[in-house]
Amino acid sequence: MYYDLTLVNGTLTILAALGLIENPVLRSYPNPVSSAFTLSNTYPDFRELTVHNLSGGLVKRFNEQAERYSIAELKPGIYTLSLMSGNERYLLKVIKK
Repeated sequence: MYYDLTLVNGTLTILAALGLIENPVLRSYPNPVSSAFTLSNTYPDFRELTVHNLSGGLVKRFNEQAERYSIAELKPGIYTLSLMSGNERYLLKVIKK
């Protein structure tokens, strides 16, 4: 299990157990994904969508909003999508088959 943690004034707080609480703003389908996925919404202030491996390393970046996002070249595993829209960041776990 992976956790979303934050440190505020020296206190470590668990915000959410990733995979247990659904993100109401950002969803992708299909999930698990074989080659490409679609986001459930459009984001008028879209800045970028990044894909990170479980170590937090950046493996792919999309600078423009698209109908479908290809991750066909990535190895099977669990990845985190990070969407920047305006000043907000949304995170979502995806499984690559």
